[in-house]
Amino acid sequence: MKTLKSICVYCSASNKINPIFEEDARAVGKLLAQRNIKLVYGGNTSGLMGTVAGATLKNGGYVIGYTTKQLSIVDGAHEDIQELHIVADMSSRKNLMYTQSDAFLVLPGGLGTLEEIAEIISWKQLRLHDKPIVILNTRKYWDKLQSLLQHMVDEKFAPKSLWDMVTFVDHVDKVPTALMNQLEKNLPKYKWD
Repeated sequence: MKTLKSICVYCSASNKINPIFEEDARAVGKLLAQRNIKLVYGGNTSGLMGTVAGATLKNGGYVIGYTTKQLSIVDGAHEDIQELHIVADMSSRKNLMYTQSDAFLVLPGGLGTLEEIAEIISWKQLRLHDKPIVILNTRKYWDKLQSLLQHMVDEKFAPKSLWDMVTFVDHVDKVPTALMNQLEKNLPKYKWD
């Protein structure tokens, strides 16, 4: 059976969001640390990014962060994590986060997070990877995205197999099972179904 050694967490860098979203970010950090899974993330201290990294560290976990010089100035690079990498640009940052991760977990976020979701799902659709993708739908934050994806499938802009590529869950406790279910699932060869 395959195992997960590292998970990339995509989420918000905003400090202006409702603090209720931080609860799940802390729970995710604790979960990763307890299961000895490395956190790979955007490398900064702000928003949910800082919350999940802080919770991972607090619970004895290992954190790898990738950020750019500009983002480290704006959002504050997390100097306390075990590995902080300042990279040349956003493309390098996203690529390194991708290559260093065995799976992807998405928490609430803004346009940057939405871009990361679209990219990682489209790469999976093209069979460029078969890594699990789980979206944590805290407080129904991603309901409209889930509806949009279903609309794409209904209108034949995305294949039905999209639902084999990504899983939405409504609670942190459901994340491990969702990740393992995807890890064990073999995607069919690329086809438009």
